Amino acid sequence: MHKYFIVITVCFFICVKGSFPFPASGAAASFTDTTVERMMNHFLYREACTEINRKLKTISAKEVDRLLYYHNKISLAQLRIRNLDSALAMAKVSLSLIPRTKDSVLIADAWRILSYAYNNAGNLDSALFYTQLMLVYAERKGDEKQLRNALVSMATIMNQNRQFDQALKYNRSAAALTRKIHDTLNYALGGYNLGLTFQNLQQYDSSLFYLKHAMETAIKTKQIDLLIYIYGALADLYLSTGNETEREKYLLRAKTEAEKIGNSQFLAMLTCNLMQGSLDKKNYAEAIRYAKEANFHLSKQPYPVLQVRIDSMSWVAYNKMGDLTRAMECLVAFQRGKEMLVSGQQKEQLDKMALTLDVKEKDLTIANQNLDIAQKKRRIEVLSLLFVIAVLMTVAMFIYFVNMRSFRRQLFLKEKELEQFAADVHNWMEWRDTQKQDIETAEAMKHVAGDEIVNEVQMQAALFTELREVFDKQKLYLDPELNLKTVIRILGTNKKYLYQAISENSNINFRAFINRYRVNEAKRIIEDCVGSSSEIDITTVSSASGFNSTVSFFRAFKLFTGLTPKEYANETRKEARKRLIDYDVFAEPGEDNI
Repeated sequence: MHKYFIVITVCFFICVKGSFPFPASGAAASFTDTTVERMMNHFLYREACTEINRKLKTISAKEVDRLLYYHNKISLAQLRIRNLDSALAMAKVSLSLIPRTKDSVLIADAWRILSYAYNNAGNLDSALFYTQLMLVYAERKGDEKQLRNALVSMATIMNQNRQFDQALKYNRSAAALTRKIHDTLNYALGGYNLGLTFQNLQQYDSSLFYLKHAMETAIKTKQIDLLIYIYGALADLYLSTGNETEREKYLLRAKTEAEKIGNSQFLAMLTCNLMQGSLDKKNYAEAIRYAKEANFHLSKQPYPVLQVRIDSMSWVAYNKMGDLTRAMECLVAFQRGKEMLVSGQQKEQLDKMALTLDVKEKDLTIANQNLDIAQKKRRIEVLSLLFVIAVLMTVAMFIYFVNMRSFRRQLFLKEKELEQFAADVHNWMEWRDTQKQDIETAEAMKHVAGDEIVNEVQMQAALFTELREVFDKQKLYLDPELNLKTVIRILGTNKKYLYQAISENSNINFRAFINRYRVNEAKRIIEDCVGSSSEIDITTVSSASGFNSTVSFFRAFKLFTGLTPKEYANETRKEARKRLIDYDVFAEPGEDNI
């Protein structure tokens, strides 16, 4: 009954107020932590992350506003220090907290962080979605600061889509709003965005004017992190105009500022650019010095794409200096890094497939917003209000059940697609391992780079293959008491090698590896029960698939499939009925259709 009450309440709110699902305009003042704000304003982003993590441990799950505030701030701090994966992960946590709060300021701030995080991740569709939410919110609330933030985000999206004229229009509007609201801390940012856009348009005089103005403002306001970006943009500008002296000067200035805030990734990128300049000047000894410095910074904060570039330039420098041994080491490192990047891109494509559901949820949210706007225009007389509520309740319940049914169906089909994909990849890897070409390649690599690197990679691949064969044949995962020591003993290896083999070849940990096998076994048992029309006992399925408790079974099954065991069984029955119907339809006349 409580579900019906909620639906009625929502429908009434839509009819009478007409502002669902956006935050209420009369929300209370947002929670603020002065210590964290001070650290952020003084560019102490790492210290802010440490402070926030410490405070998050003391906050209960019921304190939603505080949780949302801290996750917004830590995501922004991670963006500032270029930890883009962590920034996006924290932003997604903020997204999960939004439905539980009524604080419109915190919600709008979460949308802003999400748009920035997706922009930096290159996911422009998601960035555009949250930017549109910011625009709608800003218009409803008359919030000019939030409108400015949305315009900046739109300009960034246009720049990444190479629509530079549109980006210039949005940046100019954002700069005008910044002046209107006298937001002095963002004067420099506005100039930087305009300078960068003019640079993309190859209007270098205008770009230089705005970047120099932004530089002077950033120096006065002591915005060190922004100043690093401005110096970098000026260096790129002088590179485009062929002024190598000015380019090097601004790269060194940016490097000096990055050292002040201890940003290893900034330092690595700037040192890499200086190394490129040394190569262009044929100063190979200086290039090697910059390479060593860049590698030192990357050891603190890895950046695979940049590492590949540095290895490539190091190979050129050592080769020109006649140090063929080190040149060959750099070449091997470059090849390995390039292969890892290709593998990472393939994994990213799989992740994008998994995000299809997120896109559908966003489409549903947009549809609900359009429904809200349409219903607002069709308000009726008070005497017919009860009738309208009853109609809307019926429609809402129907949409809810249809969407939930479609949602479970999509998850089930996606799980089946991933199963087939995993099987294809496994078969392909077995085929590849049998090819003589791999053996010849390994022998060549041993001759060039030494036995140690190749043997380690081969050992990890062989150990992982042996692990899978043991699990497939002996079904160790069916033992609820299975532990790491048992697997190590059977394989005749140690903990370090086993962990490395699993992480390098599957990107999951040991416990997740076992649970994946157990979930697959549980799916097989459920499908067998459905096929034989037997009753499904969840406790029996849990025990038979190797789990030591139904709680851990439910948690693992939901994690890997997105469905509960009962929902998976229902979808399996539907799939079986569908195949039976298809068989009946396409059977030849006269066949005995069973």
